[in-house]
Amino acid sequence: MNFIQSIYAGVIIYLLQIKILPLFFLVSVTLGNELIVSEIQIIGNEITKQYVIQREIQHQKNVFLDSTLAGEDRNRIENLGIFSMVSWQGLPLENGTVILQFVVLESWRYLPGLIPFYEEGKGWIVSGGLIINNFRGRNQTLALGGEFGGRTAYGLQYSDPWMAGDHISLDFALGNSAQFHLFLPYEITTSSFQLNTGRYFGYAIKTKAGLELEKKSFMALNGSSNHHFEYIAPKVNIQYDTRDLYSDPSSGIYIIQDFNYMIDLTGEENNRLFWYQSYSIFKTIFKGKRKVVAGFNFFGREFFGSERDTVWYQSIGGAYSIRGWNTPTEEIYSGGEQKYRFGLFTLGSSFELRKTIIPRIATKYGTEFGLSAVGFIDGGITGMSLSEMMAQKPIWGIGIGIRIPMAIFQVIRFDYGWGFRGSNFVGNSFHFAFGHKF
Repeated sequence: MNFIQSIYAGVIIYLLQIKILPLFFLVSVTLGNELIVSEIQIIGNEITKQYVIQREIQHQKNVFLDSTLAGEDRNRIENLGIFSMVSWQGLPLENGTVILQFVVLESWRYLPGLIPFYEEGKGWIVSGGLIINNFRGRNQTLALGGEFGGRTAYGLQYSDPWMAGDHISLDFALGNSAQFHLFLPYEITTSSFQLNTGRYFGYAIKTKAGLELEKKSFMALNGSSNHHFEYIAPKVNIQYDTRDLYSDPSSGIYIIQDFNYMIDLTGEENNRLFWYQSYSIFKTIFKGKRKVVAGFNFFGREFFGSERDTVWYQSIGGAYSIRGWNTPTEEIYSGGEQKYRFGLFTLGSSFELRKTIIPRIATKYGTEFGLSAVGFIDGGITGMSLSEMMAQKPIWGIGIGIRIPMAIFQVIRFDYGWGFRGSNFVGNSFHFAFGHKF
């Protein structure tokens, strides 16, 4: 080693000791001193199996360090949904190579005991049992338990998003539930079992197919006739997803096509097809830790089959539909003044500006904290047929909200909006929900 090399190695060691290596590394790359990756390390995982993280890393050894690819690998690891924080860094060595190191902090894994939560249209629900995220350290999810309050339910769910091959997945669920219809005078009881398998094609195209066996009864509360259904339902879900981060996207496109075909098993030939489609795009307006991101979503729900049963009616308004409008109730439906909010076909859209106020941080307990502010505009129409829907005057809402990161659920969401039909102000509404609207 010559004199210059000795000085260079000494500087590297010093930078490692005082923890300003990332800055030095950035300067080195900027000046053209590209480094070969001699080793890839993963540190911080105590429960998660090493291979669960390794299979998300596409950067290779014995090639020049590619910061763009390393950043994409970091995003893929975070998108597993089992880490509160993921970072990467390059650690130069005396021999002129670099260690590519990924540092992870595992998220909160358990939701045990009795947990109260609120769901629009249902009210307060107490969930009892156990949800295990990252079950066995293999990114599997296991949930066993029940609910009571606004909804009564019990069941078992299991999911393995990558059990073999190229993201070949398996999930199944069985259970029983009872709840009141949002806006019709029925109590709905459901017994079901479903099994799904999926596969990725590349990283952006995600597919899933399965079957559901279900018995569903609508028991009238006002003396009208009851409705009973028993069917097998083939399901197909296709997604195109290029979002950088699922929990807080800065860029990318997200398209969903979901088909659910219900085949009647009672001999009444009362088959029906439900088609849900969603198109989202995200773009960063101002970069940085306190970034501003614009997001746009367009969605549609279509129904094809017998229209004789009003129990399949859909509605618009609420935290996951058109904000600024209360979730429809039986009083709103029976009053008839807002008939334009109910139908079998629905189209809607949303625009959001998301501003990071406090960048997300993780605690040593696996919990997360941060804060984002949101401004939104929602709009939509519905009707009994495509022609009726397109003839409707749209409803829309405008408002503001905040988002707080939360393990497993992505975010806790608070929104307040003002609702309009055409140019006429109708009312306002506060919304509390888990997860992004889109």
